[in-house]
Amino acid sequence: ARQGAQGSYSMVLKLEQLEHDIGVTEAEFDLMKRKGEYGTYLNQKRADLLEARQEGLADLVEQAEEHHYRTLAYYEALVRGKHSDDVRDFLLELNADQRSSAFAGNKVKEAFTGNRTKVQLSAS
Repeated sequence: ARQGAQGSYSMVLKLEQLEHDIGVTEAEFDLMKRKGEYGTYLNQKRADLLEARQEGLADLVEQAEEHHYRTLAYYEALVRGKHSDDVRDFLLELNADQRSSAFAGNKVKEAFTGNRTKVQLSAS
């Protein structure tokens, strides 16, 4: 506990773990260590990896949102007993891992949330 006073520190790094976690090879690490830049280098590699993971997660969230609204549209059609052909097609396509034209993506989200807003407004 230096409480603001200057001092020194050291890092204990396991190369196998660095290679596994952030893709740093022994040759890369040795080169950066000789240059005295391994701290900056490791931090940048970690930041790059984090950014790539975040982009991947954003894509997954977008896909999940699309699937969510497709499912809501399917459920609504099923409960209301309408569009039985579309319901059947949705199930067939979902099981074949394809997109149903009746329950496709953002158009469904907009239609579904727009219909809900209109229904809620008229019920008030």
